[in-house]
Amino acid sequence: MINFLKKKIYRFFQKIIIRLLPNNRRLIIPEIYKFYVVKKDKNWNSSNMDENDIFLRDFVVNFLPFVLKKKFFYTPKDSSIKFFDFGCGWAPMAISLKIFNDSSNSKISYQGLDIMPDCINFLSDKFKDDPNFSFLHHDVTDKVNYILQTINNDKTQSSSDGKEGNFFHLLKDKCNLQWSSSVFTHLTSAAAQEALMSIAKVSEKSCIQINTWLIIDCFSRLSLLTSQCDRRYPYDYGDYMSRSNKNPLNGVAFKIEKIEEFYANANLQILEIQRGSWRGGNYSNDASHYQDIIISRPILKT
Repeated sequence: MINFLKKKIYRFFQKIIIRLLPNNRRLIIPEIYKFYVVKKDKNWNSSNMDENDIFLRDFVVNFLPFVLKKKFFYTPKDSSIKFFDFGCGWAPMAISLKIFNDSSNSKISYQGLDIMPDCINFLSDKFKDDPNFSFLHHDVTDKVNYILQTINNDKTQSSSDGKEGNFFHLLKDKCNLQWSSSVFTHLTSAAAQEALMSIAKVSEKSCIQINTWLIIDCFSRLSLLTSQCDRRYPYDYGDYMSRSNKNPLNGVAFKIEKIEEFYANANLQILEIQRGSWRGGNYSNDASHYQDIIISRPILKT
């Protein structure tokens, strides 16, 4: 309840601050792109953001530029980008990419995948006239769907057979740039492993994968013990820690040793780990994302 109230208060003041900013510091979304933004009464996201500058700001200002810069840095010879958004939700990344494509005369292709059919149906309809964008539904059991279980005030399973992470057969094309935000923080251990295996299978050799995690390592343990973090993880499930006993998948922080095992099993090389501001103190990453970021690529066979 305390964390919920903190989030509501933060969002309240965030809206006020954004509205008080001068126009040259605000994110002004052209009317044509507001067409793609879901309305508040249909948004099951816990923050229920329907203000366009809040819903899209982090993605337009920080996340998309960060992802594209990393792609250009690691694989400058790739002439075209094929983007895969794992766990796209209401697709703020897709909308940001649509704005980028239109403003730069680019033709970056995009595939978004999510377990919630309402957002996939909504987005498929909104983007139906743009052939560069497609959205795919991944059907999973309710007991590992933290969004649905949270809405219904029900429990999620702390473990699973991992099938919810097996989605590689759904994608129409392989990708050379993959992204997820706050997805691995809601998966069981088996699902996280399967998801990375699926990502590896749909990745071209030059693919750069950028995924956010909450990582339990020696530094975050210090922050947790000294109450520097913006949350608590009192429940230990072996491979990961959770902030909820009733709904463990509502917030999953994997231990670094297990994450390294996941990537090794998926034949993916970790290139960078950038720690996020959730840890408190002076922690921040280049994307200004509050979660930790892991950048990886396929390990090429010699």
